[in-house]
Formats: sequence, structure tokens, C-alpha cells
Amino acid sequence: MHHDAVASSYGRKTGRPRHVAFAFGHNWVILAVWVPLPWNPTRGVAIPILFRLYRSKKLCPASDYKKRTTLALELFKVLLEWNVELGRRLTLITDSEYACRTIVKHLPAAVTFIGPVVMNAALFDFPSPQQKPGRGAPRKRGDRLPTPAQLITDPSYPWVETTVTMYGRSVVVLVKTVTCLWYQVAGLRPVRLVITRDPKGHFGDRVFFCTDKDLPVVDVLRLFCCRWSLKVTFFNTKQLLGLEDPRNGWGLLKNRRRGEKRTGPQPRDDKGRKAVEPTVPCLLYLYGLVYVWYFENGKPDQDVARARFLAPWYRHKREPSFADMLDALRRDLTASTEFFMHPDESRGMQQFTSASERLMATACDG
Repeated sequence: MHHDAVASSYGRKTGRPRHVAFAFGHNWVILAVWVPLPWNPTRGVAIPILFRLYRSKKLCPASDYKKRTTLALELFKVLLEWNVELGRRLTLITDSEYACRTIVKHLPAAVTFIGPVVMNAALFDFPSPQQKPGRGAPRKRGDRLPTPAQLITDPSYPWVETTVTMYGRSVVVLVKTVTCLWYQVAGLRPVRLVITRDPKGHFGDRVFFCTDKDLPVVDVLRLFCCRWSLKVTFFNTKQLLGLEDPRNGWGLLKNRRRGEKRTGPQPRDDKGRKAVEPTVPCLLYLYGLVYVWYFENGKPDQDVARARFLAPWYRHKREPSFADMLDALRRDLTASTEFFMHPDESRGMQQFTSASERLMATACDG
């Protein structure tokens, strides 16, 4: 989503109402695998592996429409099939949109789900084993429990001070935990609610849940923080790999009335489909290949020293960034190919290296 500042108006002096114009691009559902960094296992990178393009009801036939949550479940089922041979225990971490019954109720028992909880969630206690005999099936749920918003202010659930490693830093948070049933989302599968509060008051209270009721609180919060690395993936691919540069468009439905003429590409029908669908997966796969190459061939200490030499004001830099890895890959590709078939080859290589260093310094400064 892009805010079009030129087409927008604020109505300060003209007396007209404010108009805000947005330009919307592609909407993708992406499944990524979190991989720890070899030189710092507490930090990691999200490597995208599976993709689905979401199209709204207005932009596709009714027979082709699928919700984002449905697309996400399809992606995870593919990952489950791949995991049959590996036999690894999977943990699925999502944001609030995907923490719903469409996904959670269809997960195998061996998969752990971690995600946010809405403040008005209907929570229930477990059914009592001493239920009175009578007609009908036994109760599946116990008594109704307070909502997460009520649990925050309920003095019967005390706050416990806990030290947690979040986003690579050790912080102190206040925590409440409740094991219950979130029947609407997880069915009869027990979940563990984790309510957090910043003792300094800088951040608001938040609520998370985990389908593994025996998982420690510190691990629930630590694993949920791994989801932030996907935001870093989007940033790196847009800023350094040009993910946002291709002006690919996918037209509207047939026989749809066209609006006023606009500048830029305006493909009709499915003419832009072959351009849209491969663009994002191609660049995101390339993003993962850069990390695969660097984990096997990179030299982190040398690249960090090189970056600090070019940008000495970054005194806190201790680990290579994606920009450093990409620059190392470019230098390696340039040195291993016969780009400079000229008598004065050393001069050409020197000019290329100097330009590459200036480009990396500009990227670090930005």
C-alpha cells in the first residue's frame, strides 16, 4: 500500500474536505521458515518458501475467491507433506488475522500454534469430571471464564515478574498465565493464555495463546518474537532486491466498466497474470539463496570489519547485515567471472570495487 501524496489533499486552505489517495499493489500470503544465524543462534532470518496471491472478491470470479486464512492453511498443509520425511516438530507463528479457527482447528496435534488473542475472546474452563449423570451427551466445556480484558484487571490472577529474551534483548515483563479452552478457535484442544504487561508502561498489555499448555512462558514469548524477522525480510527485499520496483498489474474482470484514464500500466483481463505471479516468488527465493550462499561461503568477521571501515560511525555493528552479505556475493561473482577482458583489467576491477564500496556505504547510511 502506497500513500499517493500528489493525489491527496488536506483541505487546509481550500475549504474542501480532506481526500487521502492510496495505491494498492499485490497482496500475498507467505509462509517462511525461521533459520537461526550461525554466528548468533538467538537471532534468525525468515526464509520465504511458499506463496499464494490473494485477490479480493471484486477482482476475481466468485469461483476463484479464497480467504487469506484459507490460502495460509493450504500452504501449511504443503509444508506438512514435506515434513513427513524430516519428522521435525513444527511451530506455527502468525499475527492476529491468522489466529482463527480456519487454521487452528485443522492443525495436527503434533503442531504447536502461537498467536495473539483478541481481548473479548470467549474462554471456558475444563468440564468437571464429577458431572451429574443424566440425559444427553456430557459437557464439552466448563464454566465461562473472564475475557482477556477482564483477566488483566482481575486481582485473583496476580502478575508475576519474569525475565524474557525478546528481540535479542533480555527484558523484564509482568505475566499472567491461564490454561483454558478457547472453544471457538481451538475447539477442545487446551490452550495456554499468556498476558504480558510492560512494568515501565511504554507498551500496552498484550495477550497470546499457545496450543502446547506445557510450553514455558519464556519460550512462548521468545518464539512469538521470531515472527518479526518476516518484517525484516520484506524490508530487505524491497529496499535491496527491488521487490517493489516491477510495475506489474493484473486487470479486472471481463465486461467491467473502466474508469477514467490513468497514467501507468493498466492491463486488462488476465494479461498481467504471467508477470504478477512469478515476480514476488522469484525475488523472495533469491533472498533465501543469498543467505544459503553466505552461510556456506561468507566471512562474517571480514565483512563486518569492511563495513565499519567504510562507515566508522556504526561503532555498535558486530554482525553482518543482509546488505553486507549481498555485497559479498556481488564481489565473489565479479571476481569469479571474466568481466574485464581488457589489457588494463586491474584498473577495471579497482573501479568496480570502489563503486561497490560507495554503494554499500550509501545503503548502510540510509
